[in-house]
Amino acid sequence: INSALMANPEDTYMAILGEPKKRSGKEWRYAGGLIVTLKGTDAGKWYSFSENKGGSPIHAIQDYLGLPFKEALAQ
Repeated sequence: INSALMANPEDTYMAILGEPKKRSGKEWRYAGGLIVTLKGTDAGKWYSFSENKGGSPIHAIQDYLGLPFKEALAQ
């Protein structure tokens, strides 16, 4: 599931987090220091500098929608 979500990070993170504050060719930036990587070996991963954590799209669904793992998978 993560591989499928990471294959098109633009659509995935737009659905999870909405419109980014700033866009560039290789990353999107959101409020609060959150960055989503769109290109390269870390494409599809996110990192929050303010919370000092990051991960895959499933982790973003869990963290930002407040869902447990099984419910995040269902999204």
